[in-house]
This record gives sequence, structure tokens and C-alpha cells, in this order.
Amino acid sequence: MQTKKGMVKYFILIISIAVFIGVFIFSFNDINAIFEVLREANYKYVLYAFLFLLIYVILLPISMLVILYGKKENIKFIDAYNIVASEFFFRGVTPFNAGGEPFQIYGFNCCNVKTSRATSVVLMNFAVFQVLTNILCFLAFGIYYKQIYATLSNYFYIIIIGFVVNIFTMIFLFFAMSKKMGGIAIRFCHWLGNKKITKKLLTEKRLASLDQYFLDMANASHELIKQWPIMLLCAFVKLISILAYNAIPYFVFKALGVDLNISQIIFITMMTIFTMTMLIWVPTPGASGGIEFVFTIIFASLGATGAKAVSGMLIWRLLTYYFLLIYGFICYLVFTKRRKKYEDRNIY
Repeated sequence: MQTKKGMVKYFILIISIAVFIGVFIFSFNDINAIFEVLREANYKYVLYAFLFLLIYVILLPISMLVILYGKKENIKFIDAYNIVASEFFFRGVTPFNAGGEPFQIYGFNCCNVKTSRATSVVLMNFAVFQVLTNILCFLAFGIYYKQIYATLSNYFYIIIIGFVVNIFTMIFLFFAMSKKMGGIAIRFCHWLGNKKITKKLLTEKRLASLDQYFLDMANASHELIKQWPIMLLCAFVKLISILAYNAIPYFVFKALGVDLNISQIIFITMMTIFTMTMLIWVPTPGASGGIEFVFTIIFASLGATGAKAVSGMLIWRLLTYYFLLIYGFICYLVFTKRRKKYEDRNIY
């Protein structure tokens, strides 16, 4: 799906953004003070943060595999896991975090999972994620409205845009998986097929294939919705992974010596979920720039001021973005190597 040249371009882009953000951050802060804070950090809590990250890394891909194997797809676990875990890389290097799902469909298809069935699995998994994060965001906003508004009152437009984008995304997902949407898509393709410009591209054979694809995807999605125990199990596993991931800032705060009690882990977790979800629309790889800026404000509001706020943001971002980026890329490389081996042996 991606050439080596394309991968190099992605990494150059990520490195360029990281360098730009680093220069921007350090130009407004005392570098020596930041390094002093990092040297004095309690790395026992950084280890706790890393352990919570590992819970997220392991469980998030498994939540999709619950759906995949619930549909009784014949694909080896190691291949399925690497395909799903590659999301960490592809979401991290694409604007709007949009690259993970297309690769997963492609990867499953390489392993002889029918494209329409792979699409329904990926869309359903993303729909479960959207529902969970939106519910958690509404809970966070309802319970901690005063704190959120006090922290982000000058950037409230970010929250409004984030809410609109996420709600419309969730509605579109459920609409896309319906038979009604499949019928609209089929009619639209046939309409294009009658136009002179696209007539040669959309031949009768291709239109018939598209008709079958949309129908198969709608039927597969409908079949999944009826299997509600599988969806509930997926949601449960995904919920644990989301909570583990968003609890990481609490341990980063503790590592920097910020005075927090254990009860505040709930507030920090919900605040992080809310912020991450609201910033998903930022059109840079991994929402870079917007994430760092807003989290520095949040860290400062919770007692990690000045150099501590910047240091906390750097530790958090290294763990939750750059580590995941590398991990996802390794999973992608393992998948491509195994895929080549299997193709040579005609196993897939």
C-alpha cells in the first residue's frame, strides 16, 4: 500500500513538525529550566504511565479483533493484530487521524477477508469508538463544566468545532452502514455511469461489482448490529483501553511532583478524553501543534506551571504519540514481511 519512498516522506514530515514544535516551545521557555525539571522527575511514575500505555496498546487492537472473529473470519491472530495495530502509525502520520481505517481494510483484504466484510468490521469498530468517546465527552462536560470552561474559556470555539465534527462523524457512520445509504450510493454510481465523462470508467461490470459491494457491506453491518453481545464486548474492551490511555497524564503530573491525590485521576482522565476528542479535527498528523498547545494550558491549570507544564507535555507526547508511531510502524513492517512470505508460499 505504501512504498518505501512514501514512508520516508511521512517520517520527514513528522520530524519536520516535531522540530518546528520544539523550536516554537523552546523559544518561549527556558531550556535549562525544562531540562532541570526532567532531571528531577520521579521516573517511577513515568514507568506507571508506560504500563498504562501498554494496556492501551494491547487492548485497543483486540477490541476490533472481537468483531472480526465474531464474524468468523479466517485470518491468523498475529496478522490480524499487526494490521489493526498499524493504525497507531497510519493515524499518526495522516491529517485528521484518518489513515488507520483505509489501511486496515486493505490489510484484511490482503488476508482474503472480503472487502465489503472488512469495511463493515472497520466501520463498526470506528462507530463503537465514536459512540464511547462522545458519551465520555458529554459526561466530562456535564460533570466538569466549570473546570473545563475556566481552563479553555479563551479557546471555546475549539470545543464547539470539536463537538460538531464528532457528532456529524458519528451520524454519518451509522448512515453509511445502512441499507438506505447503500441504495443511495448505488443509484449515484449508476447516475455517474450514464455520464459521458465517467461512462468508460464505470462500465456495466464495474457497476455490478459496486452494487454487490454496497449491498454486502450493508448486510454485513446489519448482521453485526444484530450480534449485540459481540458489540458490547468490543465496547467493554475499548472502554478499558481508552480509560487507560487517558489516565496517563495523571502519572506524568505525579512524576513532576505536582501535588495530586488519587481521586483526581478521574477528573484528569475525563479532561484528557474531552480534549483529545475535541481536537481530532486539527488538520495535522496526530493533531500536532494543537494538542501540544492545549495540553500545556491544561497542565498549567492543574499546578504544573512554567517549565513543569512544558516538561509534562513533552513526556506525555513522547509516550502517547511518538512511541505509538514507532510501535505502529514496527507492526506494519511485520505485516508486510509476513504478507510477502505468505504470498511466496501461496498461503493467503
